[in-house]
Amino acid sequence: MNTKEDRLFDVWDSETTMLDPEESRSMSNPFFPENHVVLWGIQARYEDGKHQTFVMPPTKLGRLFREPGSLIVGQNIKFDLHYLRKYMEVENFKTLVNNILIWDTQIAEYVLSGQLKTMISLDDLAELYGGEVKATEHKAVKDLFAGGMGAEFADPKELEAYLKHDLYTTGDVAEQQMARCTQDQFDLIIQMGECLKAVEEMEFNGMFTDVDAVEDMQVNIIDSIVTQTSMAQTYMAGESTDHADFAEHKPDWYNSGNVLSCMLFGGTIDYKARVNKGLYKTGPRKGKVKEGWDYRTIVFDRIMEPEDVGAEHTKKKTKAGNIIYTTDEDVLRNAAHHPLLSGFMMQAIGQVTIIKKYNKILSTYLNNFSSMEIKDIVHHTLNQTIAATGRLSSSKPNLQNVPIATEDPLTNVKACFTSRYLNGRILEIDFKQLEVCVLAWLTMDPTLIDDIKHGRDIHTEVGEMVLGVGKVTKRERRDIKAVVFAMLYGAGAKGIAKSSGIPLERVRKIMDSFYGRYDTIKDFYTHFSDAIRDFGHCLDEIYRGPHGPEHYFEWVSPTGRTYKFHQDQYRPGPSYTEVRNYPVQGTATADIVPVLLGKIRKVVCQMDRVKMVTTTHDSVTLDCADMSEVKEVCKELHEKVFSDLDDIINSTFKNMKWNVPLTLEYEVGESWGNLKELDITKEPWYNSGTHTK
Repeated sequence: MNTKEDRLFDVWDSETTMLDPEESRSMSNPFFPENHVVLWGIQARYEDGKHQTFVMPPTKLGRLFREPGSLIVGQNIKFDLHYLRKYMEVENFKTLVNNILIWDTQIAEYVLSGQLKTMISLDDLAELYGGEVKATEHKAVKDLFAGGMGAEFADPKELEAYLKHDLYTTGDVAEQQMARCTQDQFDLIIQMGECLKAVEEMEFNGMFTDVDAVEDMQVNIIDSIVTQTSMAQTYMAGESTDHADFAEHKPDWYNSGNVLSCMLFGGTIDYKARVNKGLYKTGPRKGKVKEGWDYRTIVFDRIMEPEDVGAEHTKKKTKAGNIIYTTDEDVLRNAAHHPLLSGFMMQAIGQVTIIKKYNKILSTYLNNFSSMEIKDIVHHTLNQTIAATGRLSSSKPNLQNVPIATEDPLTNVKACFTSRYLNGRILEIDFKQLEVCVLAWLTMDPTLIDDIKHGRDIHTEVGEMVLGVGKVTKRERRDIKAVVFAMLYGAGAKGIAKSSGIPLERVRKIMDSFYGRYDTIKDFYTHFSDAIRDFGHCLDEIYRGPHGPEHYFEWVSPTGRTYKFHQDQYRPGPSYTEVRNYPVQGTATADIVPVLLGKIRKVVCQMDRVKMVTTTHDSVTLDCADMSEVKEVCKELHEKVFSDLDDIINSTFKNMKWNVPLTLEYEVGESWGNLKELDITKEPWYNSGTHTK
């Protein structure tokens, strides 16, 4: 007889309804109130290869309990945890989640593949591991789900067989994954399971949305777009009589990439004008005005070179003989500040830039918030198995991509997210310059480490080298920061100049100054790239890219995460960009941040009036009932997590030997869009020996 002691793990899975009518959300969305579990399945796996399967209605889930340290396996198990909350008391759910360890087969395969297999399905896993993809007898249920019908419409016996098949397949895949992985990979996958608990918590809590503020912002932006469009027409018409005629007869010119490209980089536009062709001389309309089309052409002279503002060739020649270049938001913003753009044309392009910015805010953010909101909460999705570096990404909606807070009420999208509590506050804790700290740890550059330890701003230090003398202004620091972080992401000088609009020579001077001050870094990457090329595993994957078999160089980081670098298209060895980007970004935001999110969750879930709501790469955002709760959670996190950051990192990743101090910044406000610095060093509980401020 099998006992608890010889149990390997339990597999969990659920079959649910699909009732959410909102097209922008999944029909099986667990946050839609009417969606519910139809059938829940558990399969216990034992060391002797045997298993027991239990299928139960949701009414029994309230009593679900597992001993501390129990390993639970699931495929995209975050979905099942969301549903489990509906049937358990809050404290019981917290206890259950705190007790279990999680092995998610989707996450495991993502790690084992070096982040190449993203969001892999159970059917694909079954095929990959030699299992049985859902057979013919399960086709009826599978077709039902594919047609948008939920589990409640399935034949009960067929649904139970379908669920049992998934339980067996998931368990079988998990056993093979565990046998295949190294100890470091096993530990990393379990650690990602701890992060999954925090992700589930943040998705469940969601971001509280001021619906009235969203609606007001939508109305005001639409009004502003109308005004800006009128001004753009006026400025276009003011350039010349030809421009005035063009603006009159092609009033939507500002929406045409062809027109904008020609305005900046030269070209010819053919357009039609509705004109008076005289009077009808005969027939029933005799004496009335006859209208017809007049075909006209306007020629735009080249004002600037495409490469000066980051514009790239996007199309073949048009019928008019134009070469079309990109005129996205970055290009237009760079062009609007170009010294060769002046007069009415400068004003017209300036208005178009504003129109496009407002349209993006309206369509990408505000309209999405309205469609995603459920009872004033936006339950965004945080994805653990998409990014090549392993970092979390966000979707439905993408809250990681919301523009930074501004003083302009028409662009401060973050101001729409407020506290769910009457006197509540939004608290954001940022791991300051985390990727820079990882770069220092990875390269062991002595000057960079010394700057970090003494609290020097690296962008200011580099700026002083660029300028030679004088104080670095905010604008200069911003440009230098943009270049430095683009370097960290693996961009070269030409790419940075194109994307930022900063002149190429200035970009090169900033890069030279950076490498001049931190001279170990450039040599490190040269040796690192050579080592990966010469000593790293080199392999051809079995699946093909657009040009044949994908060729990779493989390297395993001290955290146990495997990175697979493409062959560089310009030089032998691994990709220049990926070698510089993956280890820094991956270690910072795919390994260190998730560890801390898991630790933060354990503290915050014990507090009734504080909720984790989101994370943006190297920060975590909390919703607190009032300022007293803000200070209380800061105190708890300071004492239980942030005072031992080095120990937490090194005990989690035993091969890292982390020794670079991490600095935290705290900001608080009534909304996500009006955060102000919070200085916790003045609190009586603050220990000046820790790396927080």
